[in-house]
Formats: sequence, C-alpha cells, structure tokens
Amino acid sequence: MLNLRMRMRLILPTMMTLILIAHGGCATPQVTQQGLKTGYAALAKHDYPQALTAADGILQSDPAGPGAAEAYYLRGRVFQERAANVAAAGSDLQQARTAFINALALPKSDAVEGLIRAGLGDIAFKQDDYETAATQLGAASDKLQTPQEKARDLYLLGVARQRLSQWVEADRIFTQVTTQYPGSALAQQAQAHLGARQFFVDFASSGASSNDVIASLRRQGLQAMPGSGGMIRVGPASSYEQARGLKERLAAVYHNATIVP
Repeated sequence: MLNLRMRMRLILPTMMTLILIAHGGCATPQVTQQGLKTGYAALAKHDYPQALTAADGILQSDPAGPGAAEAYYLRGRVFQERAANVAAAGSDLQQARTAFINALALPKSDAVEGLIRAGLGDIAFKQDDYETAATQLGAASDKLQTPQEKARDLYLLGVARQRLSQWVEADRIFTQVTTQYPGSALAQQAQAHLGARQFFVDFASSGASSNDVIASLRRQGLQAMPGSGGMIRVGPASSYEQARGLKERLAAVYHNATIVP
C-alpha cells in the first residue's frame, strides 16, 4: 500500500493541473512560483521525473508567461545533470541545449538570463562547440549572482578561449580568476593554464620502461619526452583539434592519455 508521501508525489501534478484549469488555463504567479519551487526541490534530490513534471506543468499552462523562461531553464538543468550520469549523454546534452535556447527567447530577469547563458555555455563546451561556449559564458559573467557561479563561469570561459587558441585573452581571464578568487580550487586550476601557448598529451607508461616508450614513439615520428610526475609527454600541438587527434591516436594503447593544459 502506498504511503502518504508517495501518494502526494503521484497526485501533485494532477492537483497543479486542476488549479490551472480553475484559473482559465493560465498559471497565477503564486502557482508558477510553487511549481518552480517544487521543481528545484526535486532537482536537488535528483528526482528528475518530478522536476520535469513541475517544469512542464508551467509551460503547458502558459508557454510564454512570466515563469516560462525559468521553467525552460529548469528543464535544461534536468538534462544537464542527467547527462553526467547516463549512457545517453549526447541526447540529454542536446535536450538541455534546446531548453536553454528556448528560455533565452522569452522574457526573463537578468539573474535568470545569467543562469541560462551559463548553462548553455556549459553544454556547448561539453559538445566541443567552443565558439558558442565562449559567447554564452562571456555574456553570463556579469549577470551571475554568486561568487561560486562567477568563478566557474570565468574559468570555463578561459578554457574555451584557450581551446580556440586565443591565448592572450585566455590569460587575461585566468588572471582574473586567480586575483578575484584567491585560494579557491578554480584559482589553482586557472594558474595551471596561465602562459600556455600550445597543447601536449600526457600519459603514464603503464608499467613499461618510460625510456623504451619514448624511443618507440619517436620511431613513429612523434615528439615524445619525459613529463612531470613520471608521465610521458607528446607534442606540442598548435591547436586543440591537433591535440585531440594526437590523444585519440595514443589512447588506443595508453588509455589514460590527457590533453594539457
């Protein structure tokens, strides 16, 4: 027999629908805010079906109303989080991107716009679309409300600029992260990116002699050398695309190959 908590979760969407009908199919501000509150609470608990139900209830009642942009943002956040946890990450990333784009087309506050653009920038970054990522992350930075959001947005913007080989601009942004958020983990990561002008691929030798691996790679025409911390380094690559191709070539044997910076 279903307990009370489970019964309430099942009937809540129906209750919201009935409230909307009573108001002529258009959500009141109170109902919209309650729907968003319910959705965010579900998202915090990783209850993605309930979060989607709350967002969709708002959009179905008033698809262009005052809460619609944030409801689309909530949908985007659901797919954004799901993409990190399921095999079908590519599909979820695209659904998140679509939701964020829909949200941008609707009226919204600056605070919500900042979150939407940061979300869209993050998705574009994960899809290796660094041009879009840089554009959206850059537009989000002044609108984000918390230091944590601003720091992450700026750091990701710096990495996107770096992967576009916009080295000087990337250094400016990384310096901003290190000076505005000193002592943070993101400041330490930004420091590691500062001054880079090319990419390398690092990997461990997987038990084989590093010297033997380096000699073998050099015979294959690759520029291999000892790296830091016992790693082997191959490169340089003048662009991120070249580095990614080099990583794919090495990853067939060395599964821990990583592009740096």
